[in-house]
Amino acid sequence: MHHPHLDLETLARLAEGGTDGLSQEDWRHLSACEECHAAYVEAQRIVADWEGAAPAPVDPALLERGLAVHPKHRIDGRVVRRLSRALSFATGGLAVAAALVCMALLPPRPIGAGPAFRGNEPARFQHPVEGEVLDAGSVHLHWSAVPGASAYRVQLRDGQGEVVYEGRSEGRSLSVPSEALGSSGRYRALLSTEPRDLLLPGSVSVAFRTGSLGARALHQFRWAERWILALAVAGLLLALTGLLRPRRVAETRS
Repeated sequence: MHHPHLDLETLARLAEGGTDGLSQEDWRHLSACEECHAAYVEAQRIVADWEGAAPAPVDPALLERGLAVHPKHRIDGRVVRRLSRALSFATGGLAVAAALVCMALLPPRPIGAGPAFRGNEPARFQHPVEGEVLDAGSVHLHWSAVPGASAYRVQLRDGQGEVVYEGRSEGRSLSVPSEALGSSGRYRALLSTEPRDLLLPGSVSVAFRTGSLGARALHQFRWAERWILALAVAGLLLALTGLLRPRRVAETRS
């Protein structure tokens, strides 16, 4: 009965020094079959190349029969792996950098769902979003238009409910003076219109905090859009695969 050719997994395991599960018939076939022997020699060369050792010499008889490849015609696997790792690291680094830029430039996700996000009113605050942490020196409020409004009024209250600032704007934005805010505090902005009957009192509002650069960065990271976080994690994993030397995984049969 003709013995089947040895599969690639068996040849790779043999090249790595593993002989478990190999029968006497397999050994005899490996010695007699030119194709399997050539594949075994090539597997040994790949393993040696992977481990950084000098490749085994090529049997001239195998070269004549076209069952082996001369070393000068082969692509150095070490070079390929170095390029692959460098590409993985560079791609991962770019992905992480892009995620950080998006975190810095794009607004975070709102915390909870305050009245400004329920969609029951014709207006809502567009910036800041609910719970966002801002620099006390650059608090700029933006809201959507209310049909029929000739002007808007904003009332700012602190964490105790005390009014700390009131402003009026004929447009859809208003900058809060830095002296009206503490370097670290909680506030709620309430929007009203002229004429007043266009919005229910207190129906459109947004809560935000002022804080240090570290607090703002931490909030931006924690509440970044989920796709940004996914991009950062994927980029980090890809960069790590480029830094770590790949290791062969050989499964041995019991």
